[in-house]
Amino acid sequence: MDEQNLQLIDELKRQNEEYRPMFTCAICLVDHEVEGCCTLPCQHRFCFESLQYHFDIIVRERRLSKLTCPAEGCGHDLRSEDSIHIFQQCLPEETYHKLLEFLTRDDPRIVECRSLGCEERVFCEDDDDYADLTCQFGHRFCAKCENGPHPGLSCDEQLDKLNKEQAVQQGQHEAWQDALTLGWKPCPRGCNYGGGYKAEEECDHVTCECGFEFCWDCGVDRQVLLAHDNRWHKPSCRYHTPIEEVAELPRFMQNCPECKKVSSDMGQCLPCAYPQDDGYPAAYVGRRTLTLRP
Repeated sequence: MDEQNLQLIDELKRQNEEYRPMFTCAICLVDHEVEGCCTLPCQHRFCFESLQYHFDIIVRERRLSKLTCPAEGCGHDLRSEDSIHIFQQCLPEETYHKLLEFLTRDDPRIVECRSLGCEERVFCEDDDDYADLTCQFGHRFCAKCENGPHPGLSCDEQLDKLNKEQAVQQGQHEAWQDALTLGWKPCPRGCNYGGGYKAEEECDHVTCECGFEFCWDCGVDRQVLLAHDNRWHKPSCRYHTPIEEVAELPRFMQNCPECKKVSSDMGQCLPCAYPQDDGYPAAYVGRRTLTLRP
């Protein structure tokens, strides 16, 4: 390459440097080349470093209404879908994802699943039933209250319905407690006969109308007690014999219904476990709708 051509190339480079467009960033007040800067939709230009510093603070402080053009007197809103990509260019990845999370929460059309532990969100269209939404994991819920889903009912109607049901349940509970106080007890099998009363002079080996025989004091199956001994009464029962007082180890008994269940499940002849306290009779009330019978 001859000297004349080299001189021409140098001259073109010089001219190119002289006419390279520049601008002054309104945040840092430093001159920068237009190439490599960020031009907002309102046509105001800034350097990326200044925009990052400016918007990073705003996002961390969650002042989302300040996500506007920093130029004095402009205020162009940058939260639209057309402008959100600008923040992806100028913000650190962590801050950008935090911004998306904040914007999602502030969008009234996006609702969080109310199922405990679920972090999914659902976009609610105008024609969607807000009272019966479903997240991608199949959890159904209401967008406006904790009592969902309740399709076809408003939140107030659903709350009124639940309050009435609770009042009925409370009334039933009080009726059962009154019955227990008067000496009524439920059948441990939860049969359709419900339960009944026992005269004081009668023994504590009783038979329900359904045919189930049990201990009136603790509710244990009579057949289990006959097959074993009094260790198989529940610990709180007045007929219970403490386990440590009997040297004989538990044995599989062919005529014990509970031993048969255990053996069937395990595939070998094993003794059934000692019954444990389970709150009988009070805990058995309400397990199903029972009918009081004398």
